[in-house]
Amino acid sequence: MSDHTEALCGNEGSTCIIGTPRDCVGEECGSFIPALVFPFLALGIGLFVHPISKKFRVPYTSMLMVIGAILGVLGCSVEMALLTESLKIWAHISPPTLFFYVFLAPLVFETAFNTDAYLFSKLFFQIVYLAFIVVVAQVFLVAVWQLYVIQSPDWTLFTALVFGSMLSATDPISVTATLKELGVSEQLNTLIEGESLLNDGSAVVFYEAFLDAALEGSSSAGR
Repeated sequence: MSDHTEALCGNEGSTCIIGTPRDCVGEECGSFIPALVFPFLALGIGLFVHPISKKFRVPYTSMLMVIGAILGVLGCSVEMALLTESLKIWAHISPPTLFFYVFLAPLVFETAFNTDAYLFSKLFFQIVYLAFIVVVAQVFLVAVWQLYVIQSPDWTLFTALVFGSMLSATDPISVTATLKELGVSEQLNTLIEGESLLNDGSAVVFYEAFLDAALEGSSSAGR
């Protein structure tokens, strides 16, 4: 097996981008065709569903969520040839942070590009309050919930804070799309989109800080 195929199969120590199921062996792993099936199918479904959602007045994002859930269950539980193989490839994508690096930048750019600059400056202090003060409060509330209500075993304070930081980086693209379809005020849309634009940065900063502290704590405990 070539080095390229070994990387594609996601063997240990590999730095590949597309990973296939862990039991992947042989020449069948070296083709990029299965990896392309799911993305192109998803794009096709999106283009097909949009006019249907308008015709039947059903929220576009809700239809996509339902179809995606059905597709995921069928694709991973029922053998559907290339579709099942493609879903498994994306489920074992390596490194997992690829989604973060690939999709976050376009989402942030799209939000920033379409944001009304005048309304953003007018609502700046409210946006900053939601994106920083409220995010900090949310991070600590989630951490407290995990430690004292859920009582997750072997979780330290910093582990719970890392988890809270992960949940705080929300993206309301489906919410804003639905609000636009309903014709709500542009001011509310700008407030929500502006907060999501800044809270990605604040949540990542908290995540990195708490992750370092959690790793240091675990390494100290292991000595």
